[in-house]
Amino acid sequence: MITTGVTIEPFTTLEEVVDASMTFDVKVKAITSNSAIVLITPSNNNATYYFDVVPKEKLDEYPDVKEYAEWLIKYIKEPYDFYGKSFAEVLSAGAVAYPFEAGTLAPNTDYCAFAFGVTTEGAITTEVTLVPFKTL
Repeated sequence: MITTGVTIEPFTTLEEVVDASMTFDVKVKAITSNSAIVLITPSNNNATYYFDVVPKEKLDEYPDVKEYAEWLIKYIKEPYDFYGKSFAEVLSAGAVAYPFEAGTLAPNTDYCAFAFGVTTEGAITTEVTLVPFKTL
């Protein structure tokens, strides 16, 4: 039983922006023993990317940072696909200032903040930009 009228509205799905030449300005500020603020500024505000902070020892488990990025996207994307959710939910576009709040980082530990372009389908589109830092 339909209890309301049906409304049909036209819409257009925007094309995904892929910019293989996109670069990132990554800065880490306000570093404490267990927190930091990561600032990411992409050269293209319309293309999607992924960013995070990882302990340097985790990166050292991989032959190169691109292999780590490929593993990470697969690790993150599989549960989204399984549950029918959009992988785009974890991606960013435009400048971001993200606080890794107190307790999210360990004291006196080497980390790398990183960013790389990635499509909503999980294809990596740029080089990985890494910025090492150490908590107090």
